[in-house]
Amino acid sequence: YDRLALAVAAWMTYAGGRTLEGGAIDVRDPLAARMAEIAAASGGSTEKLATGFLALGEVFGDDLPADNQFIQSLVRQLNALREAGPRGAAARLA
Repeated sequence: YDRLALAVAAWMTYAGGRTLEGGAIDVRDPLAARMAEIAAASGGSTEKLATGFLALGEVFGDDLPADNQFIQSLVRQLNALREAGPRGAAARLA
């Protein structure tokens, strides 16, 4: 799951509307406002960010949000992105 979770974590970071450094991202998506709200409501918690985004049924359906193994991997990869950046997080999986 880790490589897939890293891709999803990177997308979640983008879709939240902020770079890892805190800069604004112009997200062009019909769900952009909802995704920005989820990111803001997470308060910096990767667990809340992951569960908030996974609750978007129109994006993730019902199965993936119920997969605890995937959720744990996703949280690990969100943390890896924050700690090591995209290249560092990818290098950890190489």
